[in-house]
Amino acid sequence: MSEDLLKSLKEGDPSAYRRLFKEYYKVLVDHASYQTKNRQDAEDVVSEVFKEIYIKKTYLKVETNLHYYLLKHVSNKAKNFMLSRSREYVRNAAYYENRDQSDESAAIEYLSRTETQEKLDVIRLAIDQLPAKRKESVILRYIEDLSYEHIAHITGTTIDGVKSRLKNGVRQLGEMVGVNRKKDK
Repeated sequence: MSEDLLKSLKEGDPSAYRRLFKEYYKVLVDHASYQTKNRQDAEDVVSEVFKEIYIKKTYLKVETNLHYYLLKHVSNKAKNFMLSRSREYVRNAAYYENRDQSDESAAIEYLSRTETQEKLDVIRLAIDQLPAKRKESVILRYIEDLSYEHIAHITGTTIDGVKSRLKNGVRQLGEMVGVNRKKDK
């Protein structure tokens, strides 16, 4: 069936794009939902893929399996979407980690408001790659929402040591997800 549909698309059949949408939309949204963990985001990703297919006629490059091509295209688009989200999250965390202590309450308010499970899932992979002590401090601060003092007590280090690990951990996370921070001078 997908070979016939691909052939119809390449021949310019006006109904082929509608058939493509009808046949694959739900399957692709389900596939994207697995990666984005959010149905609305998955629908946005799939809509973007269909828009590209329609405008850029990317199906013309497909030689063999349309189904595989669509799944791969949606996977890549979903990964890029989630990477963009994780960069935004890390950029915001980095901003607040480098603010003055007098702004600590604003940082806590911001992080409490934005630390949704979805965003945490996005950066967990990057956090898992941190060195053990930085990873522990980042998790205790940004996931468990513990104070510097409590983290210092748990880890057996000083408050300055915790702050240093957090600053370096956030910087390293930013590097891992491709966030280029520039300090204001």
